[in-house]
Amino acid sequence: MASFIKSDLAFILEQIIIAERHAAGEDLVTLNSVSELSLGLRTVDGSFNNIVTGRTDFGAADQTFPRMLASVFRSAENVTIDLDGPGPLTVGTPTSYAQTSGFVFDSQPRTISNLVVDMTANNPAAAAAAAANPGSEIVTGTRTDGTTYEAFFIPNIAPDEGLSAPFNAWMTFFGQFFDHGLD
Repeated sequence: MASFIKSDLAFILEQIIIAERHAAGEDLVTLNSVSELSLGLRTVDGSFNNIVTGRTDFGAADQTFPRMLASVFRSAENVTIDLDGPGPLTVGTPTSYAQTSGFVFDSQPRTISNLVVDMTANNPAAAAAAAANPGSEIVTGTRTDGTTYEAFFIPNIAPDEGLSAPFNAWMTFFGQFFDHGLD
């Protein structure tokens, strides 16, 4: 169980005050004298996650993601339902992720997301991660419908040979205060 001391609460209050000043119109870059420290609170759109001059929109919403390689957009599926009535879209028309307007038909858009959360032995990436991390083991869980399942438990491991604390859910809630320039 975590506990706070007075200096922790003072630090959090300082971040709130910086965020209030930023929301009132002050420039976050000038409010933070050390660009490597992420002081203040996160903006909803992700702007100012990085306050180095020229990088304040890195990772912000509605920004083009910089590419290191040429784009390769795969074909999607053919139109399966006429969604635009008398418009140009007809059943059987091919769609692609390369198109810049209109509908893209894809019956499996969440494949990557599903693989990321799949910690069962059916996911080769989860099996490889478990094999590469000491302390990993198969655990049994129970779904809300009462059925059981087996999944890998992979312990939290520090990303830098133990110099930093390993990730845990506490950082999910309060990481905005403590990540100190890791963006």
